Amino acid sequence: MSRPRSPHPKLVHDRARGQAACWYTDPHTGKRRGVRLGPWGSAEAESAYARLLADLRVGAVEPPAAVGGASVAELCVRYARHASQYYGGRSSEFAHLKAVLAILAGRCGELPAGSFGPKEFRRVRDEFAARGWQRQYVNDQARRLRTVFKWAVGEELVPAGVWQSLRAVPGLARGRSPAPEREPVTPPPLRAVVAVLRRVPPTVAAMIRFQWLTGCRCQDVCGLRWEHVERSGDVWVCRPEQHKGRWRGKVREFFAGPRAQRLLSDHSADCGPVFRTRLGGNYKVMSYCRAVLRACRRAGVAEWSPGQLRHGAGTRVRARYGLEAAQVILGHAKADVTQLYAETSRTLAKEVSRKAG
Repeated sequence: MSRPRSPHPKLVHDRARGQAACWYTDPHTGKRRGVRLGPWGSAEAESAYARLLADLRVGAVEPPAAVGGASVAELCVRYARHASQYYGGRSSEFAHLKAVLAILAGRCGELPAGSFGPKEFRRVRDEFAARGWQRQYVNDQARRLRTVFKWAVGEELVPAGVWQSLRAVPGLARGRSPAPEREPVTPPPLRAVVAVLRRVPPTVAAMIRFQWLTGCRCQDVCGLRWEHVERSGDVWVCRPEQHKGRWRGKVREFFAGPRAQRLLSDHSADCGPVFRTRLGGNYKVMSYCRAVLRACRRAGVAEWSPGQLRHGAGTRVRARYGLEAAQVILGHAKADVTQLYAETSRTLAKEVSRKAG
């Protein structure tokens, strides 16, 4: 008569991979399953082994990672391929994700993806802060890190418990972490803007004035094409194809009043980019920002970025027309606003642009 299997599996050394592993009987299927729990002799492995035993006692076991399952490095490669298609290989979101995946693979690449837990999550997040990233950005990157494992759950690469355990880790609190705080963004000094306008090419000067009047983002003014501008009314409606919320299915609109229209008319064309480079293409955001920065240095004024022009427009509109007007001009409407309120905001934005832009 064969000896019954022990309900408490032993921790063994997988010498080929340097991992702590164990085999146990799944209480739901009755099948034998193997898991790796982390580097042999590490505190992570001991902790994962203790969690596994606790789950077996209550019959709620969900294996951290099946033997032969994907490693964290493999997960990073697969998610990078997915994110490149989902967000677009040139999108800013994909650029942020690549930074997360590089650190994740560098610190935990050999670890089985299913054994990635809160402790490993905190170590990766600490690396974010050690690189000098601001606290708010560290929390944003931590959210993206959770998204990687959420996607892995949907692909059945890791058990659902992995993602759920990461959600239990709170974000970094203000004043309670080594990560620096983000400096508040303020409008650029008017004197500095005027000085820059005299030292940049005419097209860049027009882009600066257009941003100041409309409150649009840098990527909006750089990527604006005549196909995106509806010129049928007294207030023109600009709907850029590439924008921050496109991957969420949102539509971006901003409005050009009489003064902004005159700027556009000076660059009139039937199609193609509104603000063209010497080669006839769109300006890149980075080249636009570098042109402004170089002009600031040549003029000997405080350095500012084109992104601050948007804050200047919002501050000016709020002081004159109120908070709601600034919100709709900047396009900060919440996703759950009804169509009725969205249309009201659109009408208000047009009215403000007619008078102020």
